[in-house]
Amino acid sequence: MSGAAPIEPGPDWAAPGLSRRVGRPESVLGSPHEPLNRFAAGLRRLRMSAGSPGYRELSRRANYSATTLSQAASGARLPSLAVTLAFVRACGGDEALWAARWQQVARESIRLRPVPRRPVP
Repeated sequence: MSGAAPIEPGPDWAAPGLSRRVGRPESVLGSPHEPLNRFAAGLRRLRMSAGSPGYRELSRRANYSATTLSQAASGARLPSLAVTLAFVRACGGDEALWAARWQQVARESIRLRPVPRRPVP
């Protein structure tokens, strides 16, 4: 869906920790030009707007492990759509908007992925 609003880096983009709670700080995200990093930054901002619940609390709300939800916001790889929507639901976000964002990032990730070369026989 091309009508989805782009996910822009916010003031928290390179902040090592976003939670006000004591715990392991989140890692710094990579380049804000990478779609996956923008997506992860958006998930982190959504979590902050929900009052920065800990990942254990999100786990209870979303029915996914705290590790899975933390990885979803890490920027290491695109989480599944199901995990993304559970994260968004647990934070009180707009599921339709995030489904569109997920689709956009998934398409961009496929387009940006290098095509493997076949060995010449």
